[in-house]
Amino acid sequence: MRLLSYQLCRWCDAALHGRRKWGWLAANLLLLALSLAAGWLNTLLPPLLLANCTLLLYQLHRHHAFGTAYQRQPRPTDAQCETVLIDATLLGQGTRLRAAAQPIDVADGLSLRLGSGALLLGTAMVMTAEALPAADRAAVLSAVRELNLKPERMRSQYPVLAREAQEEVQIVTVRDGMNERRYYQGSAAALSHLCPAIWEGHTRPLTDRDLARITDTARYIAQGNCRVLAYATALAGEEPVFLGLCGVGEEVDLAAMAEVSSLRAMGLTILLDPAGQPDSDLESLRALLELPDHHARADLHLTTSVTASGALGITRLPGESLTEPIITLRQRFRTIEDTLRRFCVLLGLPLLIALLMGRWHAALLSAILLSFAAIALGVDLTRPLPRKQTLLILLATSLIAKAILLTQPAALAQAAGSILTLCTALCAVLRLCGPAFRWKGLPLLLPIAAAAYVLLTVLTTLEAALLLPLGFALLISGVLGVFLLLEAQIFR
Repeated sequence: MRLLSYQLCRWCDAALHGRRKWGWLAANLLLLALSLAAGWLNTLLPPLLLANCTLLLYQLHRHHAFGTAYQRQPRPTDAQCETVLIDATLLGQGTRLRAAAQPIDVADGLSLRLGSGALLLGTAMVMTAEALPAADRAAVLSAVRELNLKPERMRSQYPVLAREAQEEVQIVTVRDGMNERRYYQGSAAALSHLCPAIWEGHTRPLTDRDLARITDTARYIAQGNCRVLAYATALAGEEPVFLGLCGVGEEVDLAAMAEVSSLRAMGLTILLDPAGQPDSDLESLRALLELPDHHARADLHLTTSVTASGALGITRLPGESLTEPIITLRQRFRTIEDTLRRFCVLLGLPLLIALLMGRWHAALLSAILLSFAAIALGVDLTRPLPRKQTLLILLATSLIAKAILLTQPAALAQAAGSILTLCTALCAVLRLCGPAFRWKGLPLLLPIAAAAYVLLTVLTTLEAALLLPLGFALLISGVLGVFLLLEAQIFR
């Protein structure tokens, strides 16, 4: 049976999540009590050891796998995420004034380099800002401060008398000393055809060539995913004078755009969160990033603050990678999953032999041996798992050894069965840890060698004929060990 993605991790997480861990502990105690009372310890202990050792290994690996960027301990279901919520602050700087023209030549911002008409253009932008959406209004008012204009002071100095709309044009009438002045704001096409004059250092007639240049400038600004605004002014009773243009749009980091594209290529649905940056125009930001407007529950939340939602919060700062924590999340759980699979298969071999031999002592020692090796030395993920042919041959050989040992006295048969189990466990450790075991694993060999020496010393006092089962067990263990370690070359 082919396991699903992170299936072992999900089983372990389900057993240890929340209050279920107490239910799992109670189930272990109940099964042990029943097995002791009914004499089933040799039968029930090996599978219980396999399950609990796997849970221990999972918990330790998960605890050390993730850093402080994750606001809670990740779970396998987080690695299978489908939707990612991203704070707008991580993608750009919000809505900004990205282009200005006074009256027609384009610059990347509003400054006195535009000429003497820049102050007139900035004043018109302040007076008509209330008619704009909140994000655009904040962008315009922030830009005029570069001209040392104070919007609050200007509104008190030039109080608004009236506001009106004529098709695509907003008109604001203010008190200008003893006179009344009108400020116009609208689309470039509508306002340019409304104005008979243009300000270019001084007032002059607006020509057909000027109209063509205004149209080209507006089209050029719009190509940068900007909303184009045009401005004009006039004293009451006079014809409006065209002042210039500006482009307002979302300021997006190019690296962040590439990160979003990478996330989408990973099959993730991207959601945008305006939290921390209310002056962002999400509709424009989605259009700039080519993201459809989705309404779904987020699985992950890339955020600059602490999230209280059910999604896994991942702390990010502007400029930090958006894909790295998600790739790390998947890779770490994939590594844990591979570790658990190798551990389960290789621990299952000696436990199965212990189950066949009816030796729970050997099963316990084998579980401790492999668990210590997996935790202290690590699991070699570069070595393939044993093939099905290997597992079948090991099982068949163990059954044959069991049948032969049953013909011997019970005490020697059990001793031989223990040796067969422990030697298989040692070979499984060598296969599990790989080259790391050669020197670091030497302390694991010493107690086993000492125990074998004591056992052989005791048995030498017995009759020589009784040593045959022990020798048979050692021979079969050697064959199984060599086969387990070299099966990749045998079946190549």
